[in-house]
Amino acid sequence: EKAISILAPCPHKKQMEVKKADGTVEEKEVHWTTFRAVPVFDIAQTDGKDLPTLCKTLDGSVEGFGKLMTVLKGVAPVPVGEEDITNGANGYYHREEKRIAIRKGMSEAQTVKTLVHEITHSMMHQDEADRDKAEVEAESVAFTVCNYFGIESDDYSFGYVASWAEGNMEVFKKSLAGIQKTAHSIIEAVEKGLAA
Repeated sequence: EKAISILAPCPHKKQMEVKKADGTVEEKEVHWTTFRAVPVFDIAQTDGKDLPTLCKTLDGSVEGFGKLMTVLKGVAPVPVGEEDITNGANGYYHREEKRIAIRKGMSEAQTVKTLVHEITHSMMHQDEADRDKAEVEAESVAFTVCNYFGIESDDYSFGYVASWAEGNMEVFKKSLAGIQKTAHSIIEAVEKGLAA
């Protein structure tokens, strides 16, 4: 097989003296990124066992799925629709158009978990610039809500959160209050809707 060359980022950091606006000089850590060509192989060029995945797609049915989906769509602050999403995502929240899309054809458990994840984005992340933080928050809320209603999403959520937090527990710790508040709000609204 012949390798494919791609441009890979090479992050750098260095302590440098930086002149401030008032004329004083301070030592500061400066970060920058350069790129270099590196050889890689496409997965189709390899043999062997399948690569492990961090997130295992949820399967299985959910008791009262139809009513739960109706209630969740009512809880969402924006319209929810199903689409043929082909880029590998299970769903998305479109900030500009103020709507949620969920991929057609998923299991009931995956559909509910994905919808709660996207509802969280629509509630918490109108102007969120930090994507890692936003994804950790949305998946943590989805896990909490699903767990409360008896839908096991551990196989998906734990790997998902780990991949976005990248081992940085500070991302998670800073988000705990928002995660708890949003999860409580969704659970309370869903309970009211299911009881109606």
